[in-house]
Amino acid sequence: MTVQERKEFIKKMQEKQHLYVPFCQATHLPFVICDPESFNDQVHMFTETGTLAEFTKPYEEEKYSFNMAEIAVPHRLQFLISLLTIGVNSIVLHEGEVCSEAEIREIVNVVDYSKVPEEKRPLLNPQLHLSTVYFVQELRRPIQDRNLEKLAELEEEMCVNLVRSSYLFPIDVVEEEGDPEKKTIRFPYLKDGSDQMLQPIFTDGPELQRFLKGKKLQIRKVKFEDLDKYLSKDSIGYTLNPFGVNLVLKREQIPELLERFQKVEE
Repeated sequence: MTVQERKEFIKKMQEKQHLYVPFCQATHLPFVICDPESFNDQVHMFTETGTLAEFTKPYEEEKYSFNMAEIAVPHRLQFLISLLTIGVNSIVLHEGEVCSEAEIREIVNVVDYSKVPEEKRPLLNPQLHLSTVYFVQELRRPIQDRNLEKLAELEEEMCVNLVRSSYLFPIDVVEEEGDPEKKTIRFPYLKDGSDQMLQPIFTDGPELQRFLKGKKLQIRKVKFEDLDKYLSKDSIGYTLNPFGVNLVLKREQIPELLERFQKVEE
């Protein structure tokens, strides 16, 4: 992208009155596509709802489900930055029949955390987040419409990333009345459709904030290999990003994944 093309793209992002994005109902996130030629991980944005509908129609025929979201001007910069946290590197802008594409890092200023001491860096898992998005987009199609070969490939890539990653883990530390030295640790939990307990874990700060909503909890960073140590006896496992991909990791799956994929990582 030339300097002039970059300026023009940024201007369009700032000045277009309406910009719409297809959100995948399965992930509660923008629908992500891997371009077969460039291998860019793309999110598509539209100036017209009709063009968006034409774009999603072939995917809907393959039983992907969508909602449409309008990205207002004041929120567009943050939206682009949020795409980087889920591993998306490219934005494709549709103006009627005309398309233009930009690498997100070419049009927004991104903090270089390599210069920040590791203990002070925010936890980011773009590879993991992206691989879970692709997997869940495919997994939550009707069973008869799934591409099983593709699903198996996506699952393996995701599992490798799961095992190599660390997670944000919220805990509630309660001081006992009359004795501040004595503290009780409680684990927040959510319930699944069968009323079973799941503990929430998160890939990154933005996903954590979707859960916290003002809750005052302590946050720890926990490696995958240590997750089983933090499971409550009443919990059947974890839910990763419960307000996003909502990927369930059952108690028995953790040692199985370590056994199978930690060797791949080594």
